[in-house]
Amino acid sequence: MLADGNRLGGGLTDAMIANVVSVDKATSEHVRKRFVLEGMEEAIERNDQENRKPRLLDGAGETMLVKLTCSEPPDGYSE
Repeated sequence: MLADGNRLGGGLTDAMIANVVSVDKATSEHVRKRFVLEGMEEAIERNDQENRKPRLLDGAGETMLVKLTCSEPPDGYSE
């Protein structure tokens, strides 16, 4: 919508949009291209990532790891 040339003041460049919404310029370009080719819903919907490794820890495991990492080391061990 920020790239729309019909908006008051004209459309913003991909670099300007990226700065406004705090993303990389390539992300702005990619979303704009998907919007033009596939529509708004597809442009804002996350894609399933192929070749993604499965998570090794669930939420409880991540919590335990953070607690362990932030705790004092046991006697005989140092940071």
